[in-house]
Amino acid sequence: MRQVSKRAIAMRAALLVAAVLMCPSAASAGNYTVSGSCSLWQPYNNTPRYVAVFPSCPELVTRNVGFPSERALTTSEGGWVYYAPAGTTVASFALQGGLMGLNGWQAAVIPSAGIPVENCPGSTCPGASKGLGIQAWYPGYNSPAIYLRLRCGASGSCANNTTYGYAGITGSNITLTDWAAPGVAINGGAILSGWRRGTAAVTYDAGDNAGIKIVRGYLDGRPRAEVLRPCNYVVSVPCPNGGGSLDLDTTGLADGAHQMTVQVVDAGDNAASDNRTVYSDNTPPASPGSLSLEDGDGWRATNKFALRWSNPAQSASPIVAVGYVLCPTSNAAGNWKGCTNGSRNGSDIKTIRDLAVPSSGEWKAWIYLVDAAGNADLGTAATLPRLRFDPDPPSGSFLPFSADDPTRVRVAATDAISGVSSESLEIRRDGTDTWTEIPVTPDASGFSAALDDGALPQGVYHLRARIVDAAGNDRTIENFDGGQPAALGLPIRLKTRLAVGRVKHVLARSSRHGKKRYRRVLVDKPRSRYGRTVRLSGRLTTPGANPVAGMPVEVWEQVELPGSQWAQIATVQTSRTGRFTFKALRGPSRLLQFRYHGTGTIRSRISTVDLRVKATSSLRVNRHHVNNGDFVSFHGRLKGRPIPPGGKLVELQVFTRGQWRTFAQARANSASGLWGYRYRFEAINGRVRFRFRARVRKEATYPYDLGTSRQVRVTVRGG
Repeated sequence: MRQVSKRAIAMRAALLVAAVLMCPSAASAGNYTVSGSCSLWQPYNNTPRYVAVFPSCPELVTRNVGFPSERALTTSEGGWVYYAPAGTTVASFALQGGLMGLNGWQAAVIPSAGIPVENCPGSTCPGASKGLGIQAWYPGYNSPAIYLRLRCGASGSCANNTTYGYAGITGSNITLTDWAAPGVAINGGAILSGWRRGTAAVTYDAGDNAGIKIVRGYLDGRPRAEVLRPCNYVVSVPCPNGGGSLDLDTTGLADGAHQMTVQVVDAGDNAASDNRTVYSDNTPPASPGSLSLEDGDGWRATNKFALRWSNPAQSASPIVAVGYVLCPTSNAAGNWKGCTNGSRNGSDIKTIRDLAVPSSGEWKAWIYLVDAAGNADLGTAATLPRLRFDPDPPSGSFLPFSADDPTRVRVAATDAISGVSSESLEIRRDGTDTWTEIPVTPDASGFSAALDDGALPQGVYHLRARIVDAAGNDRTIENFDGGQPAALGLPIRLKTRLAVGRVKHVLARSSRHGKKRYRRVLVDKPRSRYGRTVRLSGRLTTPGANPVAGMPVEVWEQVELPGSQWAQIATVQTSRTGRFTFKALRGPSRLLQFRYHGTGTIRSRISTVDLRVKATSSLRVNRHHVNNGDFVSFHGRLKGRPIPPGGKLVELQVFTRGQWRTFAQARANSASGLWGYRYRFEAINGRVRFRFRARVRKEATYPYDLGTSRQVRVTVRGG
């Protein structure tokens, strides 16, 4: 236990009394009561050899220490003391516990004013012991402390061979007089930063010797907010200190200046306050006047619009910003889908020079004003019905030539935003620099023009189409969709035939007299086992089976997986007979496209080969000869990549009763392709030899067709 001398106790008591004398008069003081034992009282003991002071919470104990062969000295003393917080004194108190004083030992309760209220032995303590009831209140005499004391009061010494002295309490109620008023200072918050609307916060700092119990906010003397702080009356300073914030609602106040007050109340109900002048405005500005759009409301290719308007007069906070909402003009009233909003800041702002719409198209704008308090009302907005923006040139392409009208050049021309405003077509004979405009005729897809190949000299003609939309964007087209130059040979280009596939020899119908004859056909949907290359043959010809020699044919590939894109993998050259070969390397199932882009006199051609590759897996068994009831382990590795992220099912099949039957499934690992399955033979009689295989089914995320593994055999001996 911490030991405190009598001298130290006396000095501390003197300081507390001096503090009380410096407090305001009782007329401004308030009271509060704290309760408890261990949380309020502090021990002191100047002779631990003879006096024991210890807590046995909730009981606080003071008693003499028994030494049968040794007597306690007269100066022996210890006990418990309650110190009132600075700025407070004890008005009254009540204790729950007991006192006992025998054989020279004295137990007492003494306010630091020096007047004992209980003393055993004494007149209030018949029989030298007494129980203390919490219902009995003692005067505190405005003391700064209360002592629960046990001491040896005999003239020589006190018997110590057993417990003769005791002073203990299990509870206390102490009413304190708080002589000090709290302190409060407003130190910030949004409500102090100019004009405010609705609810705004004020921050403050506050402190008191007994803590702050209540914080209240007022506007023009009317309560607007109150915070009850959590107080704990089992400690001497029950309420917390420190600052905080209050949200004050300005709704309902007249626009203008107002008196704001922050009041704090301490634990003793003493109050203090601080004041500031604040400004509120809850009325939005009226509609902007004379709203206009510079340069009119026609289509434009630059996303920049200039607006101007006039501002209404303000009675309170000034206009500091303008807000806007932009919506597609196709929206019905009340439909805000696809709308966007924004704002511009500026004192008494009257223009926006660089308003941009969210994307191309036709938009409607709502313009509303914002004052310094943040008031704004979309219901007061002025409107601009059309802001038109189209940054993209029109879409156009040369359409394929029609066999029914081979001299007509057709151009698809569209503009989904502002619409096509003008169209033209020009031709230039190869070898010249002069472009000649040809009259065009509008049609459903765009426009077209007929070329008079009887009047035009023979040769290759380059084509150029120009399309302009309402915003002034233009597109010039000089190539076909595939990228090759837009050119037309006169007379009109020849047709082509591109046949590609895997060569297969089939028995000809003309075979007779035992002599077999075969004919050569190209299979455009060949099937192949995994890991093998496939040799594809092709021939490019014009009508009459005339070969197209020395021409490049691009080879493109698309793997049979969702989302797979076409990719060029090779280019082959036709021979003098128009033939070519291509070796498709081992890999998954895929589409192979052979693309011939044509020339100025020969049409382009595309032929597709659908190459199907069978899936497969390795298959092994750990034992080929087992007894009935034994286990065997099947395992293998799925071949072919990629394997789906979740793995790939592999079926295990056995040949029985004249057909293959599935008896188990395993899942191949997505990274390694490994799989395994453990199987137990049961109900086998005699000696039976089984054939097993693995079957891999086709799946959307696995680019291989249905396939099987090699077979393995297991002989089972039954009972």
